[in-house]
Amino acid sequence: MNNDVSIQYLADEFDWLSALIDSALRLDMNNNQCSTDGLNTSDDVEGDVNQWYQIIPPPPLKPQLIGYHQWLNQHYQNNSELNKVRLIMNLALAAYLLPAVLLPIKQHPQAGLRVNNQGHSKEEGAIEPSWQTTAWLLTRCWPMQHNQLGQPNPSTLAIQNDSQQLLATRLQLLPYMQGESSLQQHKVLLSSSNHADPWLQPLQINPVTCQQWLGLAEQQILTPLADFPAQHITTQLTWDDLVVAECVTTSLVDIKRWLQYKQQLEKDTVLNKLIKPGYRALFYGPPGTGKSLTAALLGKICTSCQHINKHPAELPVYRVDLSQVVSKWVGETSKNLALLFDTAEQHQWILFFDEADALFSQRTSVQTANDRYANQEIGFLLQRIEAYPGLIILASNLKDNIDEAFTRRLQSIVHFPLPDEQQRLQLWQQAVPATIAFADDIDFREIAKQYPVSGGLITNIILNLALEAIDNHLPDEQQPVIQKEMLLQGIKRELLKEGVYL
Repeated sequence: MNNDVSIQYLADEFDWLSALIDSALRLDMNNNQCSTDGLNTSDDVEGDVNQWYQIIPPPPLKPQLIGYHQWLNQHYQNNSELNKVRLIMNLALAAYLLPAVLLPIKQHPQAGLRVNNQGHSKEEGAIEPSWQTTAWLLTRCWPMQHNQLGQPNPSTLAIQNDSQQLLATRLQLLPYMQGESSLQQHKVLLSSSNHADPWLQPLQINPVTCQQWLGLAEQQILTPLADFPAQHITTQLTWDDLVVAECVTTSLVDIKRWLQYKQQLEKDTVLNKLIKPGYRALFYGPPGTGKSLTAALLGKICTSCQHINKHPAELPVYRVDLSQVVSKWVGETSKNLALLFDTAEQHQWILFFDEADALFSQRTSVQTANDRYANQEIGFLLQRIEAYPGLIILASNLKDNIDEAFTRRLQSIVHFPLPDEQQRLQLWQQAVPATIAFADDIDFREIAKQYPVSGGLITNIILNLALEAIDNHLPDEQQPVIQKEMLLQGIKRELLKEGVYL
């Protein structure tokens, strides 16, 4: 898909939205319903008010050229319904891509725009259109009655009963706010607000969907965004490179089988009623024992699910960034979690919560308002995890740090112990660089026996020693060499970081 073409057609959509906003503002101004702040009054606004209440034709759909139009054409055939959804989506897209389009109605008392001054991941004063914004525009720019030609009925043009028209418009919008609508089922819009007034819930576009419509992302892979609370992780290593205890390998078999055959389970009419959706696992153990690597490798297992390419596919693994999830502002953590789970569910991601203690810790007794909100967020997280249809992996150094309510819902708990002597020997041998030599007096069997280090520490030691050897490399030497004393000092430095003194 040509990005320049997508941008051009999106610009046409925003021009149409701007024309609707301008028409609505001028109609309100002629009826003395709002101030003219932000409205260009240099043009002549005298004359028949009907010209501001006419249907402003949208730009033609080009489903073969832009993913946005393709989605609209696929799900909405009725012209009236299509244009309503198009207005909803344009408001959400404008807030995400071009907020300046919404500036003229920022201060309008009836437009229902929210100004977000709390979220740590948003710009201060970010404009958020709501369902009320859609209702207001439809009330102003779409007469509730039309003749057979689809033209406005003159008897409905004058705003004689604004409350009645607003009520009629809201009734028309209700189906789009429900979970059965295509907007909600396909997670095109994210329901990430717990606002007391549902009409003031913000219209938030799914960032993954937006990027795919513009041809900026693959079907399942999200281009990193500053405000998205997860990052895609991959590894060039294979299962042969994973060195863990036999008990770990055995425990991972169940997870692998679920990934491979979950769709067959879902088709079984009996099992589908008995089992809950998704699979939840806890990886716990000391740092550097292979928890993150295992999570990345699980994404390489080809599943039987059918995607756009109609072939078995690997599942992307996303590491949840807790700094983007946890917020000091009330309600923001739940909003960030909703964004994460809605997007992940749509695109069948494996979610990896590294250092999960920060989110899944023990609930506290309620002594302050902060304790109450913290427990509410844990309860919300528990609900979303239980309903998630994919694989969720929690990683923690200590099993006891995880709330018991979470552990009861886990299908698998895998302990990653420190490697034994034989496993450490294998890790040392696998980490030997191809272009850097080790001195002849280095005995890895003795090193593995004497120093109980994890695989992560071994990788760090080899990396630092390789850099040191390259730095000390003399021109007349065939290749850089790591001496035994360098190796021993490197091991001591890494153990010192862990608080172990030799």
